[in-house]
Amino acid sequence: MRPLPSITILSSLLILACSNGQANNEGRTMADGFDEAVAYTDQGTPNEQGAVQPQGQGGTRTHVLRSIQFNLPMAQMDLPADWQLDQDPKNGNWSVQGPGVKVENSGNVMFVYSQDPNYAQMAQTNGQRIRPMVPAEQIVQQDLLPIMRKEGFTLVGQENAPEVASADQRGMDPMWSVAPTRKTCVASASEWNKNDGTKTLVVMHIYSFEGQGMVNWGYQLTVLDTRADNFASARTGLLNALASMRYNPQYFAAYNANEQQRSQQSWSEHNSRMRNNQVAFDKSQQIYRENSNATNEAIMGVYRNQRDASDRNQDGFIDYVRGEQNAVDPYTGQPIKIESGSNQYWMNQNGEYYGTDDVLTNPNIGNTTNDVWEQVPTEP
Repeated sequence: MRPLPSITILSSLLILACSNGQANNEGRTMADGFDEAVAYTDQGTPNEQGAVQPQGQGGTRTHVLRSIQFNLPMAQMDLPADWQLDQDPKNGNWSVQGPGVKVENSGNVMFVYSQDPNYAQMAQTNGQRIRPMVPAEQIVQQDLLPIMRKEGFTLVGQENAPEVASADQRGMDPMWSVAPTRKTCVASASEWNKNDGTKTLVVMHIYSFEGQGMVNWGYQLTVLDTRADNFASARTGLLNALASMRYNPQYFAAYNANEQQRSQQSWSEHNSRMRNNQVAFDKSQQIYRENSNATNEAIMGVYRNQRDASDRNQDGFIDYVRGEQNAVDPYTGQPIKIESGSNQYWMNQNGEYYGTDDVLTNPNIGNTTNDVWEQVPTEP
């Protein structure tokens, strides 16, 4: 398929990295300083009395992120004062625009691993990807580098981001789990040069949940694009912002109550099925299956909101760097890729398509050619 020259290329990424916390203040609790009233009001961050204090040249501005699932404030994040945050009211995804700066988030890429071959086989049958957990440097080399090189990026260097990792950990620890679970967060920041002369910072948030003889782990990316002369200050601004998040205790209360209710319902359904089993072998297999599923469901519940909004996973990041999105050929019904950025697309019988933001446009009206145009269904 080839686009017509009038297509506008826009890039998009998906999802909030939900586990962030307060930077450079290890003793501060999530309840400290959370006040939705300070959002979008002034430069600086609130002190203990709720006043605003400048922070460096230009200062910072506090923004509130909301939980779409529970319809309440979830967290606060301190961004440079001239950066504007936008949160999609439909799915909670956030992005940032500033002078010469763009920040987007990718979807979660998830894996599972167990040395138990029975569980590994069951997980693979259920569509989960089997992969042992590897260090951040290896993920960059194995997962990101091939994609980035293909799109004209050069890796400059990579380093750990411990303050972001600590923030992620403080945002993950209060999440309820049905069984004892070890939760671990690691963060790294890799610097890339683009073939158009600009620079990119990719912050990788790595998380793992270990329990019941298995490990669920994955990563999510926060990507910053900016000019080379603005990279140093933009890099500092983003890393400080990711490490500055303060959570609303009411969000954790709502989340944990919801997860406990889901777990109780799962166990209730399990017990009901168990009472109906007549054969001892079927009963033992059902116990194993329900135990594994209930534990896995609770562990991965920490990222359920993000996962549901991020089914594209790593494909979403590839679409981002290529400026593409998923669509369906109206003539064949086959899935295709088209350039993103328009509200509506039309395709002719020759496979040519174009995008428009005018939903009232119909190229078949007044058409003087032999082309027949069909509307192209796209994924939201």
